[in-house]
Amino acid sequence: MAFPTDRATLSLQEIYAEANYATVMTFDRFDELLTHVAYELKVPVGKLRVTDRFDQELKPAGRPEWDEGFASLAIDIEHGLKRHKRKHEKHVLWTLDEYLRLINELY
Repeated sequence: MAFPTDRATLSLQEIYAEANYATVMTFDRFDELLTHVAYELKVPVGKLRVTDRFDQELKPAGRPEWDEGFASLAIDIEHGLKRHKRKHEKHVLWTLDEYLRLINELY
């Protein structure tokens, strides 16, 4: 499945509210993390949704299964786990929500 470029573009505040993240992290942290993901995956930040799956919506057609953007996000996790002395942990993340929650925890 290709990245859904035809979906509505939302503001970061709308995505944050729609995802009900007020109890998960601050808006500023959400803004920082989601903007980082959008930059690394080269997708418009307003098109992202926390329900997006890395192997479906976040894998645009024609893009290799593993590219620099995904590698960068994986390295973020690796560094965060190491910083928190949890480098022995292995995480399989399927959705953007899982990534955001873990990175927020490791921040």
